[in-house]
Amino acid sequence: MGDFSEDLKKSNIIFVIGGPGSGKGTQCNKLAEKYGFTHLSTEDLLQREMSSSTERSKIIRVAMESGKLVPGDIITELLKEAIVANMEDTKGFLIDGYPQNVKQGEEFEHQIGEPSLVLCMDCSSKTMSSRLLKRSQSSQCLDDNAEIIMKRIETYYEENEPVIIYYENKIPLFKINADGTPEEVFLEACSSIDTFLEKERTASFSVHTV
Repeated sequence: MGDFSEDLKKSNIIFVIGGPGSGKGTQCNKLAEKYGFTHLSTEDLLQREMSSSTERSKIIRVAMESGKLVPGDIITELLKEAIVANMEDTKGFLIDGYPQNVKQGEEFEHQIGEPSLVLCMDCSSKTMSSRLLKRSQSSQCLDDNAEIIMKRIETYYEENEPVIIYYENKIPLFKINADGTPEEVFLEACSSIDTFLEKERTASFSVHTV
């Protein structure tokens, strides 16, 4: 764990939080390509684990099929394994849609470490609802009706406000206006990351010249 912690200090861990339909996945893919980061989606990690025949996959499947949240310790384990597997070949990690609540964030810090930066995709409920309805119509996913979509958005707001408050006083947190076009959102996200990286470089330079 000691070696893991030391290696981790060389990698930036960026949490990208935002409601359903705020464009987290799209922006993470673009940012990963631009900066050489590794994009980790908890949803993708859970789906991959479910396709295996491990004990964890059974727990994940039962939780998902019953509409419950997957236990936080399992998500943290999957993230830690993915970080260790990719640590040698990346400039940092973009963790998409995580943490979903303060407890998950605390568990991550205890098991892995503190994130370097949080990007919050700040998007109105109207925009999120509109995007999700269009997506459900194009994919013919009848489960995503207006009522279910609004419930998902309400749940996000309830869980996420405490997360923002928790990190605002701990580490750099940038709110990105995610109501715009993907290109506009990307430019603002890049500006925030560039500001953060420049401060890091300046701080590192100061330490080495003292």
